[in-house]
Amino acid sequence: MVAYAELAPLVQLVGPANAMEILLEGRIFGADEALRMGLINRVVPDAELDAYVDDYCKRIGENAPLTMHAAKRTIEELTRLDGMASRRPPLTARSTRRRARSAT
Repeated sequence: MVAYAELAPLVQLVGPANAMEILLEGRIFGADEALRMGLINRVVPDAELDAYVDDYCKRIGENAPLTMHAAKRTIEELTRLDGMASRRPPLTARSTRRRARSAT
């Protein structure tokens, strides 16, 4: 069985319908389907892959290192905070009443 904390990022990434499909079918998805679901950012034909990677690395390498570091840290922090929020169980009327009583 997969834990709640392990599933939450998948559901956030691909949405509940796609996550359900991935989990229930347990099959391997092709590149186009993975792209449609949001599992990957792009599909590059095999013949163009080396040129694409070279160009991609060149574009990244031309950016200022401190700016890149700050951008990566910001995204990591936002992801961590969002992940923490998604690990909390959803509020129910019962848990909300319990919290309200304990606050008084």
